[in-house]
Amino acid sequence: MNVVCVDCIKEGVKTVRPTDKDEHPRKPRCATHRLALRNRQRKQNHGRRIETVYGITGEYYQRLLNHQDGVCGICGPITGRKGASRRLSVDHNHGTGEVRGLLCMTCNDYLGLIKEDITILQRAIDYLLNPPSRNVL
Repeated sequence: MNVVCVDCIKEGVKTVRPTDKDEHPRKPRCATHRLALRNRQRKQNHGRRIETVYGITGEYYQRLLNHQDGVCGICGPITGRKGASRRLSVDHNHGTGEVRGLLCMTCNDYLGLIKEDITILQRAIDYLLNPPSRNVL
């Protein structure tokens, strides 16, 4: 006995696609529609979370992502991910709550580790430009 996907029925799909009736016995879905549903739910959950935590809508997040060409605001396309493997994190000022942009996990963690201290960032730049080992010999 073949169980027909509820979404295929709604869309008028005539071919019978295999379904996983154990997943939800009253609403079986084929792999295509199960994936589409999961992606919609993830997007909705992400939108609710960023609105609750950062006060921005999912639409604003998408506009910010488009403005940054889908890449981290610090390292840009260097990571090579372009936000495809993982969503970019919402970077915000912990004191004021102002959203600054979107960062990859590495850059967001780095800013957190240095406590967003510009002095430390400048010292890191100076260190890279003039390493102490050059002055030893």
